[in-house]
Amino acid sequence: MAGLDIIGVALGAFSAAFTALDGCFKFIEAVQVFRHYRTELDSLKRDLNTEKYIFEGRAKQWRSKVVTLANQASLPQESASSVCP
Repeated sequence: MAGLDIIGVALGAFSAAFTALDGCFKFIEAVQVFRHYRTELDSLKRDLNTEKYIFEGRAKQWRSKVVTLANQASLPQESASSVCP
């Protein structure tokens, strides 16, 4: 019986060791994911700022075109009779 008890203890120790090792791997994976998220968030922030500047530039272009068209529409139109006597 003593031999079976020793085998049981050894198998229990292996099980505990594998569980602890699995926990360590999960912790390491969580740390790597956290580091990856930080890098990814920085990249997304940079991309978002780039898109913001592109949008602002296009909005200024559209605004200037609208103002130009509005100014042209508010100018009095010369009739053909006033141009040719």
